[in-house]
Amino acid sequence: MPIYAHESIVDGVRAHPSPLDAELLSVLGEMAQLLLRVGHGCPFHCQECFKAMTTLPHTLFTLSSVYWGLVEAWVAFRERGSVEQTQDRNSRVLLVIFIGGGIYAATLITRRTSFLLPGSVGLHLLIGAIAIVFGTTFRLWSVLTLGRFFRTTVMIQQQHEVITSGPYRYLRHPSYTGILVNALGVGIGLGNWLALVILMVLVLVGLYQRIRVEEQVLSTALGQDYRAYMTRTKRLLPFIY
Repeated sequence: MPIYAHESIVDGVRAHPSPLDAELLSVLGEMAQLLLRVGHGCPFHCQECFKAMTTLPHTLFTLSSVYWGLVEAWVAFRERGSVEQTQDRNSRVLLVIFIGGGIYAATLITRRTSFLLPGSVGLHLLIGAIAIVFGTTFRLWSVLTLGRFFRTTVMIQQQHEVITSGPYRYLRHPSYTGILVNALGVGIGLGNWLALVILMVLVLVGLYQRIRVEEQVLSTALGQDYRAYMTRTKRLLPFIY
C-alpha cells in the first residue's frame, strides 16, 4: 500500500469484514493444511513426503501460515465500523481474487504435476516458512507505521499526509512487498517451480493494478509532496522497482 499515511488508503469501511475478507482469511487458514495433501509434487503418496509431514519444517510452515492468517484477520478487524468514501475502483476485490486464485492454482498444479524444485521437501518447507514469517512481519511493520492511515481500500482521509518513516523511507508500498514475499514462501513451500511461477505472476498482476489505482489517487489528492516522494522511492523492491 502506498506510502502516504495510507498504504491502502483503504476502503475502510465496514462494520464487519466483507465476504471477500472472509474468503481470503479462509484461504490463508487452509494453507496450513495444503501440505497434508500436496508435498514435493505428489498427493502425499511417497515416503519422503510422508516423513516430511511430521518434521519440524512442516510444523514451522504451518505455524508461519497461521501467523499470516492472524495478521490479516487483525488488519480486517481494525477497520470495523469505519465509514468513509472510497476511491478503490474494485482494486481490493481484484487483489483478493488474484491472491486467492494464485494460491488455489498453485495448489492444483502441485497436486497434478511433478515440476519439482531442487532440494528436499524439508528444505522447501523451511525456506517457505522463513519467507512467510519475514513477509508477514514486514507487512505488520508497514501497517503499524501508517497507523490510522492504513486501510485495505483506497481512500483519502482527513489530514492525510505522506509518511516517510520506517519501511516507507525506501518503499512506497512495503505492505505489498510483504505480500509478495509471502507468496514466494508459499510457492517454495509447495516445492513445485511451475506452481511458484504461476503464483508469483498472479500476485504481481493483482498488486500492479492495486498500486496503479493508489498512486493515481494519492498523486491527485496530495499533489507535489507525493509526486516528489515517488521520485526518491521505489514501489516494491529497494533500488530495483
